[in-house]
Amino acid sequence: MYWLDVLFRSKYLNKNEYDSIMSDCEELKKLFMSITKTTKESLKKENNKPNS
Repeated sequence: MYWLDVLFRSKYLNKNEYDSIMSDCEELKKLFMSITKTTKESLKKENNKPNS
């Protein structure tokens, strides 16, 4: 989100654009963190299963 800050500070984005994009980024960040967590947990479960 560094680059969004740079674009905002350089007046390339106005406050409304910045806030909107930042909000979208936060949601995407949460989504990716959730996917990562779920995937790690699934892999752990899969690795801990006895071989058939």
